[in-house]
Amino acid sequence: MIDEDFESLHQDLSDKLEDIQLLLLAGSYGEVQRQLHSLKGIAKAFGFNDFAAEVHAAEETPANVATLQPHLDRMFRLLDAA
Repeated sequence: MIDEDFESLHQDLSDKLEDIQLLLLAGSYGEVQRQLHSLKGIAKAFGFNDFAAEVHAAEETPANVATLQPHLDRMFRLLDAA
């Protein structure tokens, strides 16, 4: 059951990251910031501390593709490593 819960959480975080990436590419920067904040809360609640720290760093970055894409790339790598 724990493995299934982890897989479900992992998939949820991955889906949220993909949604954020699409919002970013669409220029919906306000929504990107809201989704990042939500993502950070979920990550913290489930102990994904390194991932949450990267999300926090992204929240502190001006919302545009050039500045946020490297953070999103790191988040995908951190999630894949989990």
